[in-house]
Amino acid sequence: MSPEAEQKYWEKSHIYHLKLQRTDARYTDPNNGRFKMPAKNEPPLVMYYTPAPPPPERKENPRKLKRYYLAPRDYWKWHRMVFEGENHPTMAQAARLRSMHDPEELREIHRISRMLPNGKSFKPWNPKYRKKWLKWREARRKALEEYP
Repeated sequence: MSPEAEQKYWEKSHIYHLKLQRTDARYTDPNNGRFKMPAKNEPPLVMYYTPAPPPPERKENPRKLKRYYLAPRDYWKWHRMVFEGENHPTMAQAARLRSMHDPEELREIHRISRMLPNGKSFKPWNPKYRKKWLKWREARRKALEEYP
């Protein structure tokens, strides 16, 4: 190998080494994911590649973070299905009460509200939908306790 070819090899090696450093876990701060400069005395070789872990925000479930639209009528219907008695919100109140729930709860409220046709939600109250709601909330509570 000629000295010019060898010099070209070392220059290319150094360039690719710098490109890979940005995603190498050895040069990434685990707390904030930012790149930190390596020591100057390292040889310009690609020794091995250790991928950096994904940023913490990507570990979250994206469905939880997205906004979820629920019509006031669906919230109103869900309230009639889950809660017993005559004290139910009006449509205007249902529109305001939706904002008290996070997107994951709204998704579950919508799922439960679709279990019964609109006309049947006026029939006598059935505890089965309340049990479904309480069971889901308990499972969610346990999942949130386990989450770091």
